[in-house]
Amino acid sequence: MIKEFKEFIMRGSVLDLAVGVVIGSAFTAIVTQVVEGLITPLISLIFVLTTGKKSADDALGALVYKVEGVEFN
Repeated sequence: MIKEFKEFIMRGSVLDLAVGVVIGSAFTAIVTQVVEGLITPLISLIFVLTTGKKSADDALGALVYKVEGVEFN
């Protein structure tokens, strides 16, 4: 039984899938950090500069929506 399992694991398709999952997880973390650390601050800066407000909170304050009493910002 162990021999068959080892043969199954050593087939290329299973190893390719495992490598793909690991790479996908790492790529997800990289994209999240780029968006949180670079893209979001740049968008906030654009809002501040184009609206003439003093801070991003002031500039984005107009983007608060209420749906059935629940605020989304």
